[in-house]
Amino acid sequence: EEIVETWYMGYGDPTAGQFYMYPGCFGWSEDLRNDPYDPDLAKALMKEAGYPEKYADPTIHIFTTAAGQDYILLLMGYWEKVGLKVKLEILDSTIYTSYFFNFSRIKPTDPNVGWIFTWTFQSFFNCMYHSSNMYTSWGVHNVGQDPVIDKLYLKAANEADPKLSAQYFAEFQAAAKQMYWNIGICTFETLIV
Repeated sequence: EEIVETWYMGYGDPTAGQFYMYPGCFGWSEDLRNDPYDPDLAKALMKEAGYPEKYADPTIHIFTTAAGQDYILLLMGYWEKVGLKVKLEILDSTIYTSYFFNFSRIKPTDPNVGWIFTWTFQSFFNCMYHSSNMYTSWGVHNVGQDPVIDKLYLKAANEADPKLSAQYFAEFQAAAKQMYWNIGICTFETLIV
């Protein structure tokens, strides 16, 4: 709510929005609504996971470009408030882009293992392309490695009936959300002048 009121000047919905998904888009399901900001729950879950004691390096690295750092700093304040150890690293845009768009599979020793990427771009009514890049084993964002997710994606993408395709795509999104942490903050209105 605070981010919508301040950063987006009231032009947003803090209950809606996952990675490029929003209410009404192709394959949207109410299951994709944002989890509310709950510092007490966050602290309890971190304690249950043994954070930070059980982690050799509990620091979460967030990479961005100089242009994106103000938004990351805003988010870091909320994360640090619940006890996450966060480090912001400013990268040249070519290096940053190579972390996000990379056909090579990430190796355990790569610097961007487990990194956080903020999607602050427009969303699209049909996000099949973006979902392929994010969640499938052939996607350029290096997240997916699950043959079940791949099959669910192909089932939705190859279905000719639009209603069935939307149903299958919603099923794919629900399964993908379980594989990859997607923390929605809000959706915001696109203002066109």
